[in-house]
Order: sequence, then C-alpha cells, then structure tokens
Amino acid sequence: TVFVTGDSAAEETITEARPFFERLAGVGELKIQGNKEGIPSNAAAAIIAGAEIYMPLEDLIDIAKEIERLEKEKASLEKELERVNGKLANENFIRKAPAKVVEEEREKQAGYRDMYSKVVERLKVLKGQ
Repeated sequence: TVFVTGDSAAEETITEARPFFERLAGVGELKIQGNKEGIPSNAAAAIIAGAEIYMPLEDLIDIAKEIERLEKEKASLEKELERVNGKLANENFIRKAPAKVVEEEREKQAGYRDMYSKVVERLKVLKGQ
C-alpha cells in the first residue's frame, strides 16, 4: 500500500498509525512517498484529507483467478447476447410476440451489451493491454 502525500502532518499521522494499518487492514508493506512514481495504473485508489492511498490489485485479488472468472462471465454473456440477438432478428418473434415481451428482450440486449463491454474492459486492464 502506498500513501502519497506532500503534507508533513499527514505523513507523521500515517507513520504513527502504521501498526494499525498493518494489523487491522492487513497491509503488508506500507510506503509513504511524495509522488505517484511506481504506482501501477490499475491500483485501487482512495482519497483522504492530506493524502492519496493506492493499493496494487495484486494485493487485493488473485489476478489469474479474476481473469479466469471474467473469461467465464464473458463467454456466458456472449451466449446470452447470441440468444437475445437471435430472437430480435427473428421477424416472426417481433411480429407475433406482445410488444412488452419484445421491449423486455431489447432491454436485456442493452443490459448484456453494457455488461459485456465492462467485462472486456476489465480484462484488458488485468491483462495489461
């Protein structure tokens, strides 16, 4: 975990609180620095008064397992999109189904597309692309 601060009072407070961070928050390594050098672009961030806190994702999650989980989610969303796209491309379905049902399928399609794009973007970040 990296604390970025240029405030000497904040740095002193963080230094004094180091044992609490280590024990209560499970922070293994705690660094205090005045700039953002060396902080991974995919680090989780939090802003507090007088400092910014960065925690590399590797410290929070098993990247390989998260990629595997997201790949499965991506495959599942692809199947759902294929299913809903097929329904909405079927003229008989559009013509015969109640308007409410067609609209629900369009809403599902929009939702699946949104989730899919977020999963793909997250995978890119985790894979460093």
